[in-house]
Amino acid sequence: MKKSTIAYILLTLSIVLIALVGLSKTRGAESNMLITNTADSAITDVTVSDGVNSWSLGDLDSLESSHMQERFQGEDPLRVSWQWDGEARQSTGCNSSAVEAIMEIDGQSAAVVCR
Repeated sequence: MKKSTIAYILLTLSIVLIALVGLSKTRGAESNMLITNTADSAITDVTVSDGVNSWSLGDLDSLESSHMQERFQGEDPLRVSWQWDGEARQSTGCNSSAVEAIMEIDGQSAAVVCR
């Protein structure tokens, strides 16, 4: 093979590799999620996971909200977990393609609206 042919093949492979890496970084939708504690008491250790990444939102007092804007990457629906009344709880949220999510946690359970 000529040096120019080898150089062309290497350049082409480099471009394809850069494109694949770029696409993997932008996978998932940019989403807004609002989580509100509607219980009469605080919930603690609120965590959101997309199966790839995990975000700790901390504690939410009664009627307090937390907003997050992320590019979720997992294939499965989001998992939201928290502690309430000394017990670990969790709920399934929206899938990663949702643009907007509203979750209300009433202590022992959660209601979710996905758009």
